[in-house]
Amino acid sequence: MATAAPSGRGRGRAEIWNILVTNSDRVNIYEDPTLQKQARSCLPLVELTKSAMHNHQKNNETAAKKPQERNGAKPMDVRDFLLFETMKWFKESFFTWTDSPRCSLCNSATSPKGAVSPTPDDLKWGASRVEGYTCLACNKSEIFPRYNHPGKLLETRTGRCGEWANCFTLVCRAVGFQARYIYDMTDHVWTEVYSESQQRWLHCDPCENCVDKPLLYEHGWGKRLSYVFAFSKDEVVDVTWRYSSKHAELLSRRTKCDEFMLIRLITAVNKRLQTSLTPDQISSIQTRLIRETVEFLSTREAADGEAVGRISGSLDWRRSRMEVGSNCDTGAKIKLTNSEKINKKFHMGYSAARDEYVRYSDNERVVKQWPSLVYKAENVLRKVEHDWKMVYIARTETADRSSITWLFDFTESGLSVDKITIKIATKTYETGQIRLSMSGGSRVKLLTGDDEFQYLNDFQGVDSLILSAEMSGGEGSVAWQHTQLFRQSIDSTVMPFEITIDFK
Repeated sequence: MATAAPSGRGRGRAEIWNILVTNSDRVNIYEDPTLQKQARSCLPLVELTKSAMHNHQKNNETAAKKPQERNGAKPMDVRDFLLFETMKWFKESFFTWTDSPRCSLCNSATSPKGAVSPTPDDLKWGASRVEGYTCLACNKSEIFPRYNHPGKLLETRTGRCGEWANCFTLVCRAVGFQARYIYDMTDHVWTEVYSESQQRWLHCDPCENCVDKPLLYEHGWGKRLSYVFAFSKDEVVDVTWRYSSKHAELLSRRTKCDEFMLIRLITAVNKRLQTSLTPDQISSIQTRLIRETVEFLSTREAADGEAVGRISGSLDWRRSRMEVGSNCDTGAKIKLTNSEKINKKFHMGYSAARDEYVRYSDNERVVKQWPSLVYKAENVLRKVEHDWKMVYIARTETADRSSITWLFDFTESGLSVDKITIKIATKTYETGQIRLSMSGGSRVKLLTGDDEFQYLNDFQGVDSLILSAEMSGGEGSVAWQHTQLFRQSIDSTVMPFEITIDFK
């Protein structure tokens, strides 16, 4: 490669070559036996294995009761469930997210003040970039070194997506998974783990506690992907196509390097990586690559859980990156229209079957998609069961809890609530629980989800209301399906959620 950066497409080619070479070298650190031992010492591997075996058994029992739901899918094995448990532990108990460090003196928030020169110790652990911060309360200076050494990250246990993916990939190798580090040129990184039972690579994002949801970034976060590369000790693979259902549109953004030249660059790197491998090992890698390439040739629609916004990082940070998505912290407030003010009545329903709100009190105006009028939602999706022909709002698959909130703001109308009529249809299974509540002023009223109208006189005089649903509980790997909000048949014409508010 030339010492001077080439111009035009040559500059883009040089950029990609640098990414390929740099990352193919750096992932060798995950093979260090000492680091893997250090990672295993942090893992509650016995407990995680027991949980995996339990959930695997529960999943098999559920599948045996409903064989028609398998739809030809290959059954998952215990190792798959160990992956789920490992990621859950990593997300919930081990690693933490840092937007900005707290003040070490008074624990107050800090604000960024620019880059700080790294110390020799910072550089020892790969932190060539050190962020500086100032305490908003006592003006003390703080630093946040961006460590790039997974061994150091086992100690600090905090960071952003770079630190998360770096440390989690090491943890996966320490557990014995075949894992590779994924580099997205639109500024994100994550991990892939090979599933022997599924005979394919599974997308794994520890920041989001998300497994096998590759269309999350394009359909949920709204990313405009271009190049996504997978790095392991033995190979580099262009896996961009796994993460998009819009291949033609994506191809138009791949302008840094001619596609044939990209293949030559990757081939050159792989030839170097595989120099010491046996013919059998190379043949195994090539066979797996052929299967993977066939997978890339087909496109699919986003599945449940792939159309959700980012959950890691502060809301302001996610908004700055335009990765909030449509179902997280949308901030929508339901306010009265002029006709509703005149008639002193608000009447609205929601159909899960059609995924639309109908504003009966405003000339039956239709608002599409459930997030459109939601104030805030965490770990929520709309689930369509094509085999059972049912539809409902539920938790995302990996979430133990979820919540959804609607905010009715009448403060600008000059009116106050007189009485409320509300109906909500819910369905729970096993130990699943749904807590429904209405609050206004200092008053809180628990609601039932029995699909029957409830008449409330508890909120007379208030000028704003909050309606909340919290879902939790359930059993096994399908626990998320054991709490169902607004459940109804796909072809139903009734409203499983309906609310009328009279004003005075």
